[in-house]
Amino acid sequence: MGGKIWSWKDWLVCLLRLYMDIVSDFLFGVYNRIFGSTQRLPPIRSDLLRQSATALVRRIRAGELTSADVVEAYIQRIRDVNPAINAVVAERFEAARADARELDRRLRDTGFENLDDGEFSEARKPLLGVPITVKECLQVQGMPQTAGAVARKHVVAEADAEAVHRLRSAGAIVLALTNICEICMWWETDNKVYGRTRNPYGVNRSVGGSSGGEGAIIAAAGSPCGIGSDIGGSIRIPSFFCGVFGHKPTRALTPLTGMFPESSENTARFNTVGPLCRYAEDLQPFYKVVLGPEAKTLSLDTMVDLSKLRLHYILQIEHPFVTPVRSYIKGAVRKAVNHLATKHRAKIIPESQIKDRLEAFCYTAEFWTAEVIHDPNHSFSADMLNGVGKLQPRAEFFRWIRGRSEHTLPAILLAAMEQATPTDQNRKHWSKVRDDLEKEIVDILGNDGILIMPTHPRTAPYQNQPKAMHLNTIYTTLFNALGLPVTHVPMGRDGLGLPYGIQIISSHYNDHLTLAVACELEKTFGGWREPT
Repeated sequence: MGGKIWSWKDWLVCLLRLYMDIVSDFLFGVYNRIFGSTQRLPPIRSDLLRQSATALVRRIRAGELTSADVVEAYIQRIRDVNPAINAVVAERFEAARADARELDRRLRDTGFENLDDGEFSEARKPLLGVPITVKECLQVQGMPQTAGAVARKHVVAEADAEAVHRLRSAGAIVLALTNICEICMWWETDNKVYGRTRNPYGVNRSVGGSSGGEGAIIAAAGSPCGIGSDIGGSIRIPSFFCGVFGHKPTRALTPLTGMFPESSENTARFNTVGPLCRYAEDLQPFYKVVLGPEAKTLSLDTMVDLSKLRLHYILQIEHPFVTPVRSYIKGAVRKAVNHLATKHRAKIIPESQIKDRLEAFCYTAEFWTAEVIHDPNHSFSADMLNGVGKLQPRAEFFRWIRGRSEHTLPAILLAAMEQATPTDQNRKHWSKVRDDLEKEIVDILGNDGILIMPTHPRTAPYQNQPKAMHLNTIYTTLFNALGLPVTHVPMGRDGLGLPYGIQIISSHYNDHLTLAVACELEKTFGGWREPT
């Protein structure tokens, strides 16, 4: 008979995993069946909404379409779907219409046969006339920038964030701002200013966060592309839950100017802005615009020979307090690896070779927390009050229990975690663990290797359920800590119709590899699918 005799710790871990994986599904499922909504999204009414941004730009440039027609189609779609999902929280529809009409007039005056030269050339206006949405924590001139904090309800942006400025200069037309979680530091999109965003594939399900409004409105065909930010998975988790593409760039390439909360020197190592799109072909042109002068650092225009890739993969990070990866998500990883190996003859590296060298993956929460939440040069507690003092978590928690707090529970708990400041020795220890892991994985991947693994261990949980499984984010926070480029790729839907996908990782400055693989996988596995 033999076998290991379980200790009380083993039993505790078993019970916690049982709660995260089965009991919470049952409890939240029962609650949502009784109190949840059965609302569904209306069908897509215009075929313009099924075209990529790249295709729309090409047709506008050829004179086959007007920017005004495209903008109007997306405005109508937002009006159709937003009552159900609450993704858009501030709109500039009249201004967008005016922008589009003015652009169309100038294109006619210039003559479509003359657009290849001058200010409307493809090099200068790669996003010509295409509508986009923007995460509300980024400045858009004349629009609110609350970052989901009640203390900032009065804040109106006086200028565009640098990333937004670059997009508008490239010809994009901003339609609206999208919802976030409070100060962008939780993976569910809910706040006391705008309320909760709901998933287009099931309105009782989470959209992830903090760029959840972007993920939801793009998935619902209310925007072709949008810009989000990512400090721990805030682009990739909503992309996963909502079935769209999302890219987290290599560390320190995209501009953080005009974002709130502002990044300190340390948190800027983890934070970045990047694109979310329905179609993989839109990632590269959108990303190049956001990069601006930094685009020359990368090889984005280089044709990638997929046969030269070395394919590493990991099916699951072993951690006692993280939900086990669902079998269909593991299957998606295997399908992607096998497709690249079979069709393109890329070389598969056995999983054991990388897992044996990367045991520190399971400490992701520790070194991310030590450097982001316990950054001595930045206070999220102060951000919650817009710099007027710091949130006192104990007192605020009792206000929250009585229903009188202006803050969400995750924000209050974040303030409590922030107060538990570790010693400098502790922070230095985890910083070294992270640095060593970064060197190890860069050594493994080199300039021709990619790593394929789950973006998240399960499909979208019910609303509020993430509080029962908060460490599930280690699959994404890991790569913010390491500064590596990552592209999320949708790969299908589960039995309930909820999207799932995988993430493609490469070494620093090899973003072109992950974007190329995303385009290839979309051709075979379909990418985004309509939420009907």
